[in-house]
Amino acid sequence: MVPLSSSMRASIDTTAEVIELLKTEIPAQIHSIGLLIASNDRDNLKKQLHKLKGAALTGCLNSIASIAAEMEQMINNDVDASLLQDKLSELGKEWHYAETEMNTQCYL
Repeated sequence: MVPLSSSMRASIDTTAEVIELLKTEIPAQIHSIGLLIASNDRDNLKKQLHKLKGAALTGCLNSIASIAAEMEQMINNDVDASLLQDKLSELGKEWHYAETEMNTQCYL
């Protein structure tokens, strides 16, 4: 087995740190989005969705970023909260899938 260079080890460590951060931040953001939908706080909801979209893109979680973008557009179109709630459910399922994938990958 060839030893890893220090730059490769640093890259792996950084990747692992980003994954751990995502595993903490994304569920917290999804929870916050649910509370904002329930309280009908659309201004802060839009901000939170934009933050989630950025975090998801940083972690290459494109499907989560896409759902967040769809939800932002739904707010712009003033859709009913029940439709946002449905989309939140989809977001939660997609996060569950992404988290499962992250947990099954091998990071040195």
